[in-house]
Amino acid sequence: MGGKTGLLAYADGEVPGLLRQVGAAAPERTAALMRRLYPGRAIELTAGSDLWDGR
Repeated sequence: MGGKTGLLAYADGEVPGLLRQVGAAAPERTAALMRRLYPGRAIELTAGSDLWDGR
């Protein structure tokens, strides 16, 4: 049985091209987005990881 991966992207444009242009994530902006998406939930900043090492 293989692993499954999903990606939810909010973008102003074509996602594949935009993903090729991005740099590192902005933790504060990401947390602000998560707070808007999940009001009332506790959102904590943690140390970053990449897709290879992330779990």
